[in-house]
Amino acid sequence: MLSKTILKKLQDQFALELQAAYLYLSLAAFVEQQSLDGFAHWMKQQAKEELEHAMKVYGYILDKGHAVEFQPVAAPKDSPKSLVKAVTLAYEHEQHLAEVISKISHAAQAEGDHTTYSFLNWFLQEQVEEVASLSTLCDRVKLADNEGGAILRLDDELSSRA
Repeated sequence: MLSKTILKKLQDQFALELQAAYLYLSLAAFVEQQSLDGFAHWMKQQAKEELEHAMKVYGYILDKGHAVEFQPVAAPKDSPKSLVKAVTLAYEHEQHLAEVISKISHAAQAEGDHTTYSFLNWFLQEQVEEVASLSTLCDRVKLADNEGGAILRLDDELSSRA
């Protein structure tokens, strides 16, 4: 069984992972409208990954004997006006996810909930990768500075993500 505090935090994390998938789909739609199919493919892959993360939390909550609480998933607050802004929104959201997961992990550790603390270690490592990947992508998009050839090269590179 989970404490009420940890359960609430995990329920919120489940919703936040779904929100992340929603954000990535909105960003995919934006870049696809710009005919940047590689960026769209990359964003859609990120959305799938966020759904997988949500399902991990979902499964954990159920495995610990609790019901999964479904919360409303709001539309993303910001709509990008540029490719730089789209990638920056993704980067900022991944930073937020990392911060929230870290706080849940700290709370689990403080409560002596070693199982949840261990469960969250995978997420912490995943967030290190996600933040680093998006930091690099932000840097590269900013370096391209709307130079068509450079953006198309990045678009082509991103289209190959499995």
